[in-house]
Amino acid sequence: LSCRGSMSSVSRTTLRSRNLEQATSAFLNNDVDGSRAAHTPRKIEDEPHRSNTIRKENKFMKTIISSGTQGLIVSCIVLVTMVLALKHGLIIIPDGHIVLLTINAIIVLASGLGIAFVDGSTKKVAIEFYESEKTRETWEFDNYPEGEVSEMVELYVQRGMAQPDAERVVALLSKHRELFIDVMMAEELQLMPPNDDKVTPAELGAATFLSYSLLGQLPSIPFLLYSFPAHTTHFIYDPTPIYLCIIVTGVALLILGYLKSFFTPRRWWHIAVGNLVNGLLGVGGACVLGYLIAHSMNPATSQGAHIQGG
Repeated sequence: LSCRGSMSSVSRTTLRSRNLEQATSAFLNNDVDGSRAAHTPRKIEDEPHRSNTIRKENKFMKTIISSGTQGLIVSCIVLVTMVLALKHGLIIIPDGHIVLLTINAIIVLASGLGIAFVDGSTKKVAIEFYESEKTRETWEFDNYPEGEVSEMVELYVQRGMAQPDAERVVALLSKHRELFIDVMMAEELQLMPPNDDKVTPAELGAATFLSYSLLGQLPSIPFLLYSFPAHTTHFIYDPTPIYLCIIVTGVALLILGYLKSFFTPRRWWHIAVGNLVNGLLGVGGACVLGYLIAHSMNPATSQGAHIQGG
């Protein structure tokens, strides 16, 4: 029994890096290369997690998802509320399709540029703040390491670690200067590296603008199709473009929600449906608000704003 227990303990220790599922598949398929790969230790970033796969393939994926979702919702809201305003006579557009598309494009591009500037500058400030705090902590550690060690010991004791254990852990960490400083930043100051994704503020701003602006144009596609001469019926009298606009927005939100599921352990359909519901709630809220505003004004006394089309 003792020998068997020892063998079991050794097995658990030596097989920690083995991918059992991959090794079994390699055996059944007589795949020598697959067996070798199953027994090769992996780095953390090489673990077959979905988030690692997405991160390696495109470091801008989170930005594309978040900014693209915002652009879709804003564009759909602009189109829906403008159609409501047109139907209730709050504005008059002689050449409806072209002017509506132009106004929507201008709003999406302008807001996308603003959001891109905010995202880029916010990350720049976060990086500068982190670096300044790290410089200070590094200076303190280099000039008075005992004080920093004492602070870390106290922090770990407050979190439930016994004093002797905390002293041993911190003593080992303090032998590795860069590691100790990084741990201090995370544990003492609750600061994580803001540039861990290797995306510069300029790259983040560009990715935000492009994803917001390009995906923000999708809801206008039905109106673009209806702007051709073959479609002579004005969209005020034909609701098809606005219905298609909402459908296109919904499909795009579902796709972005699916991509978002790679960054969460929840099921993909749960995230996708949640993204769809949240987006359509925003559009629906804008429709209700536009409807209330339209009916709070008296079209008989209001001449509306005349926007001349080109």
